[in-house]
Amino acid sequence: MSSESSFYTGSWTFWEDGSIYGPRITLTNTHASYLVAFLALFVRLAGQHSWDILSFVCFRLKRSSKRKDDVYRGQQVIFRNTPSDAGAVWQFIKLGFGLRVKKSSFLQRSLLFICLAAFHLLAFAAAGVFVSRVTITGPQVLVRGSTCGIFSPSRESSQLEDMQWAAWLDQTTFSASRLAQQCYNSSSKALPSNCAAFGPRLLPFNVTTAVDCPFEARMCSNKTVRFESGTLDSQLHFGVNTEPKDRVKYRRVVECAPVTQDGFASGTLDYNQAHIPEVPPGQQTNYLDIETYQ
Repeated sequence: MSSESSFYTGSWTFWEDGSIYGPRITLTNTHASYLVAFLALFVRLAGQHSWDILSFVCFRLKRSSKRKDDVYRGQQVIFRNTPSDAGAVWQFIKLGFGLRVKKSSFLQRSLLFICLAAFHLLAFAAAGVFVSRVTITGPQVLVRGSTCGIFSPSRESSQLEDMQWAAWLDQTTFSASRLAQQCYNSSSKALPSNCAAFGPRLLPFNVTTAVDCPFEARMCSNKTVRFESGTLDSQLHFGVNTEPKDRVKYRRVVECAPVTQDGFASGTLDYNQAHIPEVPPGQQTNYLDIETYQ
């Protein structure tokens, strides 16, 4: 169920569960309540008419019986006139105590029908109880594509719009940092409920120390560290809901090597000495000191 306008409402497939168990229908809370009420009514009507069909079949099959005694006639009356399975169970019990026949003989001829009516009653009672399981509240929702992407002001925006965008960016960055601390930098197993929407807490990676220097050996001032991710799946790790044939596998290897400038840097150029290309009108560029390396 969903009440957020940024979520897609309708039928879709959660491909992580496959094509059989993956189909979903995302509804708002109001529409989900209507669905539960409809399903409960549907199960009740289905159970009632299912018993009508079942009792009619039993009535027709019993007509070929050769023993047309009081037990036979009582059973036929129950199948013909009892509108519910619960009523049929009760009528069979009353019939057993009301007839002047041996109880063992009556049970032998009626136990199958009593069990059939009782099983039908329990089956549809369980269906009515568990119909609410059709609607569940979970993190598997489909985000609308129109809300995804990078937001940035246009070149024609005013100074006020630029200030508003900068304030929004600061607030978003602060919120993202706070969520990262709560969801990804905590050793506690009990996480806030809003962390469930972000999938896995950590992406798998390995850290290897004492790796050979990727440059000339004398250029590295300390040990090189390698960060190597496992095979990352666009569905499992990044939440891009696609069929298995459309998924992307990604692997990243990064090496961090502290380097020294001794013997490799010949000096520092200031702004006037460096060869910096001209900047087109209307654009701003920040320059740092540029060092020339051998």
